[in-house]
Amino acid sequence: MAANNDEALTSKIKCIYSKLLDFAMNLSINVKTKNSYIDWLICKTELVKNEKTFDSTKLPSYRRGELIFLDLGFNVGEEYGGKHYAIVLRDSRNNHGKVLLMPITSQEPKSKHLPIYVEIGPIIGLAKNKHHWANILNIANVSKQRIMAHRKPLRVNDRILNRLSGAIVNQIALR
Repeated sequence: MAANNDEALTSKIKCIYSKLLDFAMNLSINVKTKNSYIDWLICKTELVKNEKTFDSTKLPSYRRGELIFLDLGFNVGEEYGGKHYAIVLRDSRNNHGKVLLMPITSQEPKSKHLPIYVEIGPIIGLAKNKHHWANILNIANVSKQRIMAHRKPLRVNDRILNRLSGAIVNQIALR
């Protein structure tokens, strides 16, 4: 039985290797995309490898309204991916391995008039005078393993949190 499992695993690894080579050699995919994807595979492999030994109790508790910096990974299509700041939407004690958050961006949405977008405005401590935006459809509950920066937290004010909550209720909860 163990030999069959080893053979199946070896076959899957060979298949992945072949698909990665095809991906890397595909001239229609730009180099930045290839590098980002392969970097994420390396990162994701390390996250999975360290999952059993990860200890969230060594992290601080995160409070609603704090900003954290994390890696959302390589995603498909218009899904949020890469390294972003995000607003903590619900308190998360250090003994809990996940955090509910809203990723933010400094890129102004093309359809900013749609009710799924909330303008956050400038955030003290981040890039000067840059407005930030949230798309409420990008709410995520993610492992704290993805958090990259553990410094004194930045915060958004209650007015912003209330606007986010209102948009979530209006666009998600009542649909």
